[in-house]
Amino acid sequence: MKGLQIVVTGAFLFISASSLVAQSPEIDSLERAYNMAIGDSAKFNALKALCFKLPGTDSAKTEHYCSLLIKQVDDVTDPVERADAYAAIGNYYNSTLNFRESLSYFRKSIELFRRAGGHKAEIAYAKCLADYAYVFHINGDFDTALTYDLEAERILEKYDEYDYRLGLYNRISDIYARLNQPQKSEVYDMKLSAISNKLTSPKMKAFYCIAATYSLDPKKDFAKVDRLLREGMLIGKKNSLLEIVWTASNALGDCYASVSNYPAALAWYDTALVYARRLSLKYDEVITKEGIGGVYMMQKKYGEAAGQFGQALDIARQINASALQKELYGSLSSLEIARGNYRKAYNFLSAREDVIFRIFDEEDQRQINFLNAKYESEKKAAEIKRLTDQEQLQKLAIEKHQALVYLFSAFSLVMLIALFFIVRFYQNKKKLVEQGNELQRQKIKELEKEKQITAVRYALQGEETERARLARDLHDGLGGLLSGAKMAFSSFRETFVHDERQLETFRHALDLLGKSITELQRVAHNMMPQALVNGTIREAVSEFCERLDNGALAVKFQFFGNEEKIGQSYQIAIYRIVQELVNNVIKHSGASEALVQLVQDKDRVSVAVQDNGAGFDPSAALASNGSGLKNLRMRVESLGGRFDIDSGVGRGTEISVSFENMENQQ
Repeated sequence: MKGLQIVVTGAFLFISASSLVAQSPEIDSLERAYNMAIGDSAKFNALKALCFKLPGTDSAKTEHYCSLLIKQVDDVTDPVERADAYAAIGNYYNSTLNFRESLSYFRKSIELFRRAGGHKAEIAYAKCLADYAYVFHINGDFDTALTYDLEAERILEKYDEYDYRLGLYNRISDIYARLNQPQKSEVYDMKLSAISNKLTSPKMKAFYCIAATYSLDPKKDFAKVDRLLREGMLIGKKNSLLEIVWTASNALGDCYASVSNYPAALAWYDTALVYARRLSLKYDEVITKEGIGGVYMMQKKYGEAAGQFGQALDIARQINASALQKELYGSLSSLEIARGNYRKAYNFLSAREDVIFRIFDEEDQRQINFLNAKYESEKKAAEIKRLTDQEQLQKLAIEKHQALVYLFSAFSLVMLIALFFIVRFYQNKKKLVEQGNELQRQKIKELEKEKQITAVRYALQGEETERARLARDLHDGLGGLLSGAKMAFSSFRETFVHDERQLETFRHALDLLGKSITELQRVAHNMMPQALVNGTIREAVSEFCERLDNGALAVKFQFFGNEEKIGQSYQIAIYRIVQELVNNVIKHSGASEALVQLVQDKDRVSVAVQDNGAGFDPSAALASNGSGLKNLRMRVESLGGRFDIDSGVGRGTEISVSFENMENQQ
């Protein structure tokens, strides 16, 4: 639900600033009301209402109507009406990132509301405090934002302003989470839940349904997430809240994709795409297309995924959405890795880095603008306070020069501190980017290793298939012919008239033929023992150890656990591993005793070979070229097993191999 959380959190944080982005029908209605208004007061109030709703919709209309409001506001005599207009202008400048003017107008509004008196003015004062706090919130000054938000909360909790408190609680919860105070954050999440049944606005009810899915895992709580999102969508459709319908549709697409119901996910994303285009919300359209591309990628439909990601990237470039470009370049890089196009993957990764650095530069400039605006706002507040204090008027001329010096020094100090933190922030972000690149490179290496292991696995399967075929041909074909020849020779001996010398020669030839048959049977047995074909791995390994336990090396076999029938590929692999390990003991260890232990239960098989030989250095053996142990370890890893060596010079060797969950391995 990551995409959902980003979209809805942004909407909720904006609630206190503009009561949500208005839909086109609402804007059209407000424009008609403004054009039809009669009288200066009615005209002004209609213009003010329009300016409250416009930010975040049509930028040209917003600039036009808000410029009209700015020209008229200072001529209004009613302090509450003027304060309300100042708040609307503050929201407008905040939406254009002009923080200097935004903070200035909010301060004017707060001061007028504070002095007005009465419960309506007090409510308006609290809402303006929350709007003012929002400017600090979005610029990362969480302590200042929290101070004003808590004051707004103290006032609003005295009144039935549940719709507005919903956004306020959401933002305070977010601040405490960012300040690493999760317990306080949870308190405000509980407050959100407590007022959910008292909401009156359809917008708030719908957004609450969507926000309630934040902490839920669709894989565990699918039914609940699906129900809440559908409920929010239904409210949106009934009340023509198209932005909410898009949010819920896109979130449902994310939800169904997370449980691998790809047809349903694509259907919901298509619905979201319709509403994003109807509203001309290019940013939202990019998010939806990225979701569609992700579903195609999970289905391994890489061509369709590349098409969706490419279209989304083109739109993100058109609207200069750097954050979306960064995410899309990352998705395209992952896609090309999945397709095995590592050069393209690297190029997309490089493009992603360029976007990240551009985002850092834009964020740095925005932070500098905000710090300048904050300083100017505080400076003006200090000047107002001095001018309103009648006892300081006589000292104003003398202190003016000193105040300028102090303020300039403070400004320089603030700028130096800001510059220091910006540099630190940039360095940390750069480090995170480098770490991300390293993770991508590591992932590529892992994919290459997995490809190598897969090749080894299929090579071994081919080798065993060929061994089985040769063993069958030797035993059934050549073995049968030799046995027939021996029988013919034996029958011929009974009728053939010969002297004693010829008889001895005949017997010798017949004995050689018998030894050839025995040797042929031994070779065929080694290539594919009948115990592996018809019996269990225990029988095959036990038989192998018994055949070897008659020479210079004493081989003992022990079995523990429950004898189970396992897959043919694992039986063959384990048998070959035992063969290889015991042969290594015979060839290299100089041991007099070897112990083969086989442990088997329902979903696990392990085998260990111990000897009392000379031992060796495992790291050196595995590092050498052409090492049999290295090849043996690759064989084990190709089947998803574990390979361990315990050895040292002069203290013998124990090598163990284990396989688990074999029914899930290919």
